[in-house]
Amino acid sequence: MWKTAAACPLNSVQHDNCRVTNPATGHLFDLNPLKKNEGYTVHHHKDQKMVFRMNICGSVANTGCSPDTAVCIKEGSDVVSGGKVSNKLSYKDHVLELTYEEGSPCPANRSLTHSTVISFICRPASMSSAPSEPVLIGSNTEMCTHFFAFHTPLVCEQPVSMFV
Repeated sequence: MWKTAAACPLNSVQHDNCRVTNPATGHLFDLNPLKKNEGYTVHHHKDQKMVFRMNICGSVANTGCSPDTAVCIKEGSDVVSGGKVSNKLSYKDHVLELTYEEGSPCPANRSLTHSTVISFICRPASMSSAPSEPVLIGSNTEMCTHFFAFHTPLVCEQPVSMFV
């Protein structure tokens, strides 16, 4: 018998400080280097008038949203919070996720608030010289949830060679 992460049941772990550990390998992921003073600007791929100003494990300033906002969505003159700052990074089913909740009320359902889910995906530094930045995958307007992917070498673990 041999031990391998591939044969283990799926685990979910959540840590603070924008860090999380892979429970199967013990590898520590630290996404603090992705926090930027000026944040990130992402344009909606279908509606260029809709702009997301966001940060990773930090707030965005000078956006018209409250100071504890991690994602500020601007469409024309309207500004809404896509979620409050959180440093709780989670590792679920081999995916690192950061979720921002408790944004502005959802117009489609007033019992909900805007939220944002960012999935971090390994892209080795050797694969591209383009800077790492979030990409809008889509938004669920009924649930007011916005989904982003962020390709970065910070979530790449070193490959492990196995000989059987």
